[in-house]
Amino acid sequence: AYVAYAEQDEEFAQRVADDLSNSGIAAWMHEHDSDNVAWAGGVHPALAECTRLVFVLSSHGLQDPAIAEAWAFFKQQRKPIVIAQIERADPPDEIRRSPRFDFEREYKKAFRQMIQALSS
Repeated sequence: AYVAYAEQDEEFAQRVADDLSNSGIAAWMHEHDSDNVAWAGGVHPALAECTRLVFVLSSHGLQDPAIAEAWAFFKQQRKPIVIAQIERADPPDEIRRSPRFDFEREYKKAFRQMIQALSS
């Protein structure tokens, strides 16, 4: 699973990635250092290899163009997208029907539900 998140949400994203890995789902975290991301040759290899996307929904995530490019690529490829909501924010219209899990209130319950969605 590709975890797309804004730099300000890195602590949460790292926790989700660690918990996904511990649950048997390999996780790749979005890189924020643009010098390390090789977009020139097309799509970053991690985007192409990952079969699912976890979009960390926050006001910061909505403002990050690289995050929008990531979910747009997954949508175009018809790969599943799940939304890990960490604050009150509406997802972009294009992915508003994706399963959304409220991590703002109860992390463990939201994570269990998200795992079920990613595993199906």
